[in-house]
Amino acid sequence: MIRDLIREFYTSGEFLSLDYDNQARVLALYRGALNREPEQSGLDHHTAQLDTGELTWPQLVDGFVTTPELSDLASTICGAGTSYHFGTQPAPNLTPSGSGFGGGTGAQLQALLDAAPAGGTVYLAQKAVVRLTATLDIPKGKTLATRGLPAPSRYAMQGRLVRSGMFAAPMVQLEGGAQLRSVWTDGQRGSSANFTAEAINIQAMGGDGTAVVDSKISNSQGWSSLLAFGSAEGWPCANMTIKGNLITAYSSEHFPVDGNGRWTDGASIACEHATVEDNAVIDATDVGIVLFRAAPAVQSSAVHGNQVLNAGNSAYGALAVDGLYDKGATQDFTGATVNDNAFWTGPETHVDFGIAVGTRPWFGSRSDAGTGVTVRGNTTNGLTAVVGTGIAISGMYRATVQGNDLRLSVQSISSCPHVALAVDADGYAADSDVQAGSTPVRFTSPAGGGCIGH
Repeated sequence: MIRDLIREFYTSGEFLSLDYDNQARVLALYRGALNREPEQSGLDHHTAQLDTGELTWPQLVDGFVTTPELSDLASTICGAGTSYHFGTQPAPNLTPSGSGFGGGTGAQLQALLDAAPAGGTVYLAQKAVVRLTATLDIPKGKTLATRGLPAPSRYAMQGRLVRSGMFAAPMVQLEGGAQLRSVWTDGQRGSSANFTAEAINIQAMGGDGTAVVDSKISNSQGWSSLLAFGSAEGWPCANMTIKGNLITAYSSEHFPVDGNGRWTDGASIACEHATVEDNAVIDATDVGIVLFRAAPAVQSSAVHGNQVLNAGNSAYGALAVDGLYDKGATQDFTGATVNDNAFWTGPETHVDFGIAVGTRPWFGSRSDAGTGVTVRGNTTNGLTAVVGTGIAISGMYRATVQGNDLRLSVQSISSCPHVALAVDADGYAADSDVQAGSTPVRFTSPAGGGCIGH
């Protein structure tokens, strides 16, 4: 069956309409069918077969779906295991297409960004590969983009920033007002064991007009794929846009290994005035999209129209509103909205919490409660999400939770209560306006700890 699905997808009119050249098609086929990067020789060989007419595209696809490698992989993907990760083959070099920086080192690209005029844009050629050995800084008010602005649906044509070797820092840092558009940022994690908390893909430093748009953000080696700072971290955030991105974390791990967590968020938003919309987050293992406190500012960001899917990896939450912990103060989320998003899972994966409105289940009595968020109109797109708890309001006062339409399979996943819609029974959801069908439950242990975990 999986062979038929691969053949059908890669020979479909939709795929063929992406306007890929032969090299980009082969790259996408390796990544989608064999769950890994192509080795350089294989990429070059199959591209040449298409260029010379030795093989047609359908013939090449047929060759891939009948390989022993795919047969071995299918038993892993379709088996009972819930995490199959991504291959460890390093990213190959591609032949750049069109004008713009054609690839090279991070130092070379940094020099171009530094030399660009205020408000200027540095363009990567399509398919350019830039290997980073230190953080790439996009200066204030400047933009890094791929020529032609290919969308994430055409990610194989995007200029690609690749983490090359371990450095315990973000791959890309956006200063206030900087923008990243249609650029593939690849952490090259490969194995879940390749984890260093600080080695995230993108860090945005507050500001006004800062944006990450229409980019592919994949395989972070750190605790988050994209982190947006705000006033709480000392970077006041007047206006930030996180829109239209494809964020994947296939090689992260939901379950602790030897007592150590190696999980990764999709988007971690502490900016107080962010618009987070129309992003797709796949296989994040901590939380798909989490909205953090912003004190001393009021957190008033909008998280709308995003999709969060856990197909191969499980996660602690699809969507969460998090006041964090140990400040001893109520965090103000008045004006913040988490509306019209969708999440769902595969049959063998789960999210511990579909939507966490407050995070007492994580931090127990250490948790800092929030107040004032609105969570409305979220769905599972008519599909099913396997959850421990569907929606939990615990650690959030005066929340509005209405009109959420979720198709859930509630299962015994952790020590937290297993209900579709849970309201904290100890008063940590006071004055909240909650849709019908809620159940009062306790999310803390007798010792005051949280209940989440495996």
